[in-house]
Amino acid sequence: MKRLVGHGNPERNNMCIKRKLLGVHRLQNGSDRAVGGRSDPSISRRRVLKTAAAVCAVMGLAACGGAAKASASDFPRALGTYRVARAEFITGNPEGMLGLFSHQQDVTLGSPLGPFVRGYNQVAQAATQSASLYSEGQVIGFENIATYATHDLAFIVEVERYKVRFRGGELAPAVLRTTTIFRREDGIWKIVHRLADLVPSAQPPKSPSSK
Repeated sequence: MKRLVGHGNPERNNMCIKRKLLGVHRLQNGSDRAVGGRSDPSISRRRVLKTAAAVCAVMGLAACGGAAKASASDFPRALGTYRVARAEFITGNPEGMLGLFSHQQDVTLGSPLGPFVRGYNQVAQAATQSASLYSEGQVIGFENIATYATHDLAFIVEVERYKVRFRGGELAPAVLRTTTIFRREDGIWKIVHRLADLVPSAQPPKSPSSK
């Protein structure tokens, strides 16, 4: 029987988890290609789900499927709160997101506007700086690629579509590919990791200086 996280070698467990999560993000980024170079969304989705299940197995989350969702029935409400916070963020208001991030030192953020940061203070500083660059943002939609939830841990893989004004420039579309991990802390869902990058095919918002 496979050992659960917390037994054996913690560093080896962490490395394995990171490799699996990297696999999820690579699949999310559209690295899977069908014959002829065309992407096959159904294949990519199946592989995302398969890799996501592997993450849960590595982390010792035996009930990572339908049974787990029943024990995490409050996660959809937390997800709704998260999306409201994202809508506020692209108007220049980071407060909702700051309230959702864990205050533990293992919280991490990978923003398309800067390097990875770790620890709440650095995450809050990076998020606040990023939000200050946006104004008049509008949500176009959230496309959910995969969602897994247990009683204490959950993550989502999504494509976020917005119209935003970046650094005072023109209102323009922006599409982000995101992986967000949540952990229940004192009964409340908190973000412990968020990774986002711009979809290459989407034109980044223009600032006045780039005209």
